[in-house]
Formats: sequence, C-alpha cells, structure tokens
Amino acid sequence: MPDEKKLDFFQEIAERNYTEAFEILGGNFIPPVQAAAAWGLKYNYMQLACRGVLVPHREVLEWARDNNCMVVPGPPRKLNLADIRKLNVGTLYGGLPAWYEDPAEQFSRSDKVKPEWLVIRKGWVPDSTNKSWSEQLATLGHFEDVLNVAEAVWAFDTYYKVRGEYPFSDITYVRTSSVYSGGGHVYVGCHWDVAGTVIIGDSDDTRRSFIGLASLYGFDSPYRYELI
Repeated sequence: MPDEKKLDFFQEIAERNYTEAFEILGGNFIPPVQAAAAWGLKYNYMQLACRGVLVPHREVLEWARDNNCMVVPGPPRKLNLADIRKLNVGTLYGGLPAWYEDPAEQFSRSDKVKPEWLVIRKGWVPDSTNKSWSEQLATLGHFEDVLNVAEAVWAFDTYYKVRGEYPFSDITYVRTSSVYSGGGHVYVGCHWDVAGTVIIGDSDDTRRSFIGLASLYGFDSPYRYELI
C-alpha cells in the first residue's frame, strides 16, 4: 500500500495542476480518471501519481489553448490500432473485420499510442488542406510533429467518449504518419452519420479541401515524455 503522506502529497500536486489545466483549457483538458472510466481501463497508483505531477507545463497548456488543441492522457499501456478496436468496436467504423486488420496492413499493429500526455490539434494544421503529403509537412509549426493513427484514434475517441462530441466537425480528415500497404499515409475522420471514426488509406498525392494534416506537440519539444 502506498504511504498515506505520499498519497496526500501527490494528490495535492495533481489537484493544483489539474485546476490550472482546466482554467487554461476548459473542456479541452481531460484528466486520467475520466479517460480511464470512458474506456473501462485502470491506471495504477504510480501511473496516476506521475500523470498528476507531470501535467504539461503552463507554457505548453497556453500553446495548446492558442492553437486549438486538446490535452488527453495516453492509455495505461502502449496500444496499437488493433488493440483500441478490441476495446470498443463501436467507435471505429468499418465493419468486422476492418480493412486495416488485414496482415498486410502492418501499421495497425506497429504504430502505437504510448502512456504519455498528448497535446493534439482538434482539427488540421492551418493551411494544410488541398496539399499533398510532402506539401503538408511544410505547414507544421516549430514544436509540432505528425501523430500516428493509434495516437489520433485514441485521442479523438477519448474526447468523444468523455465530452460527448467529436473534436472537429464532420467532413474533416487529418493525415497521420502511419503508412498503409499501398504506400500512402492513412487519414482519419470522425463522422456522426456513421457513428464512428473513419480510417482511410490513400495516395500521398491526393489533394482535397477536407484533408488536412494531424499534429501534436512534437518530438523536438522538451515537454514530451513517456510515463510509466
């Protein structure tokens, strides 16, 4: 059993950090307890302590607010797209089995969302629509990186499960860093009419007004770290 004094200490820090995050981001901040309840998962004591103490710095939270981002906790353990689908088929559109469950689609098993805080745009990177993949990369900001499909689906579906709405409007797709067997990057969309997250593999040369680039606070940032 954890020491009660340590428990009180960590809880006090977590409450202070969560209060600050809610003040800055409002409903765009999701704490671990809400995410766990939404997915039917559990974080252990040390995982909750780490997440509470290591909430992204205020500068990152303010950047998230100013760039239309949400801040959500990653899962208690690394999960790939196939794992996420097993947790809740209802939020992933595409029938059973889904096209990305084919053995040829390695991205659905190799690309994972990690147990870390995720700072993710609620839509596409500005000025990234009507562009090819290579053209879209030039629109990324200094601290931004392209998230993979598991990170995107986990974050978008967590937001939906907790807040009751998808983080961006219908007829919106965002390209991820995940690559399907055809060689192009996978893009993700959230559709109310089909009740689920849509995952599509397409050519990197496809340019559409409704396909932008997905991003998160990136790997070159000193504030991104994997938690236990």
